[in-house]
Amino acid sequence: MVVETIGGDPSMYETVKKHGELIESHEQLIGTHKELIEAQGKSIDELKMSYAKLEENDKKQTEKLDMLSGQMSNLVIQNTELKATILQSSQSQQEFVRDTLTNQWELLKARDESKEADRKRTHEITLAEQALKKSNAEKKWELLGKLVVSGGILYLLIEAAIKLVGGQ
Repeated sequence: MVVETIGGDPSMYETVKKHGELIESHEQLIGTHKELIEAQGKSIDELKMSYAKLEENDKKQTEKLDMLSGQMSNLVIQNTELKATILQSSQSQQEFVRDTLTNQWELLKARDESKEADRKRTHEITLAEQALKKSNAEKKWELLGKLVVSGGILYLLIEAAIKLVGGQ
């Protein structure tokens, strides 16, 4: 751009022209700024809407967390009850097993005592049989001895009878 000057000062035409160009430039800048402000306004509105959606989502998440917290509390209670039931059941089973083992041990001891008693009875019966056999043998020998002795008496009686009958 060439500016004609009168005495070194630009001419009025040039100054007005320059001011007009500046005004147009400023108007363009103002238009650009308005567009930016409108875009930013839209952006702000979008941000406000996004913020509202985020607040709504946050509220929903808080509600879900509260609900899950309640469910978790219920699960903890149920878990505690289940543990108590399992421990009680386990204790009952342990008592049952302990009682069963005690009964089995008592049965084993009773069986062993019964076997020992049977062994003693068998031994006593064997001793009694041996004593009986010995007693029977002694009685047989005693009887045989009596027969032998009584046979001598019988012989003497028979001999005396023969003498009386024949010898007279």
